[in-house]
Amino acid sequence: MHVNPASLEAKRKDPRSWLARVEVTAKGKTYVEKRMYAKGTSLTDLKATDEDLVEKFRDNASTLLTQDKIDKAVKCLLELEKLDDISGLINYITL
Repeated sequence: MHVNPASLEAKRKDPRSWLARVEVTAKGKTYVEKRMYAKGTSLTDLKATDEDLVEKFRDNASTLLTQDKIDKAVKCLLELEKLDDISGLINYITL
């Protein structure tokens, strides 16, 4: 892993940028992918979907919470505007 020398210039041109380049060589063939913005950046077509956010929450929460708590927390979070009281959500996301 190395710092891309072009990333500083990209930041100067657009502070929202997060220049990244990945190069993988497998079975004698090299694959390269470049991105100017990180996934989840709301100002581009890379905006995170609800499904992306749920997947990220589940992945991060899985190291601390039970599957039942995660499922209930996701349900609450997706219907947050319907909650009268967030104490249930707090119970789901704490140990």
